[in-house]
Amino acid sequence: NLGTLAPLSSGSKSLISYVPVNYGLGVITTDSAWIEPISGDCNFSDNVSKITDTSVGSYDPNDKNVVPSGNIDTATKTLDFLIRFQNTGTAPAHNVRIDDVIDSKIDLESIIITGLSHEGYMIKQENRMVVFEFPNIMLPDSGTDQEGSNGYVSFKANLINGIEVGDEIKNTAAIFFDFNDPIITNTTINKVVLDANSRIINKDKGYEVRIYPNPISDQTTTFEIVLDKSASLGLNLYDLQGRLLWNFEKEHTNKHFKMQLPWNDLIKGMYLLEIKINQNTTDVIRIEK
Repeated sequence: NLGTLAPLSSGSKSLISYVPVNYGLGVITTDSAWIEPISGDCNFSDNVSKITDTSVGSYDPNDKNVVPSGNIDTATKTLDFLIRFQNTGTAPAHNVRIDDVIDSKIDLESIIITGLSHEGYMIKQENRMVVFEFPNIMLPDSGTDQEGSNGYVSFKANLINGIEVGDEIKNTAAIFFDFNDPIITNTTINKVVLDANSRIINKDKGYEVRIYPNPISDQTTTFEIVLDKSASLGLNLYDLQGRLLWNFEKEHTNKHFKMQLPWNDLIKGMYLLEIKINQNTTDVIRIEK
């Protein structure tokens, strides 16, 4: 709460945020800030600001990463994987093989290679095993050629239908250099959650709301409300200038009501969703596209 600001006054606030030590390299994080109230503001176009960062850091190159990492929203459909390897021995590796057992919650047939550091190919085997082969790669050792001793494979895959909140997707790869014992990578873990910004509980007013995903990652998003008892429901979508963009009314709803909200014609930005129960405004929720 900044209180009353004099015209043409200025200032700054500093915020330091920390991420876990196992935060994936290359993960893109977007933070948003906005100023309120919007009522009476003479210029709505400068109320929201965003900053985007990409995580960087040191690494052990024999590893596996996934984007998005960690918790994923229920609307997430695709995961992007990156497996990196390095020859830290004392002689070139003639052949490199990567064995990757794909989690049962991933559609095995949807896997597409998106990048290879060297000429190679993919084989799908039984028991959900996917093998990436790099025959005659002649990967130099790190002591001879630090940069050339590295390699990678990247691929994307779709999640199966029916993923539920609480499900976990785990993946670990084994990397073989010639006839040596395999190097076992870290295990990537994704857990399906409802985003904290997508769940509003208001027990005093007798309802629970879920809006997911938020921010919107697709052309549609889901609105779900659980009421103590059936009631009339109204939804109004506004832009930050207060213009009504879309509205919906239902005279009698079930205690558990669910629908898809249309976003096809909306440009990227921040929007306000007004929820009215029995003709009374109960909440105004920020939604970002």
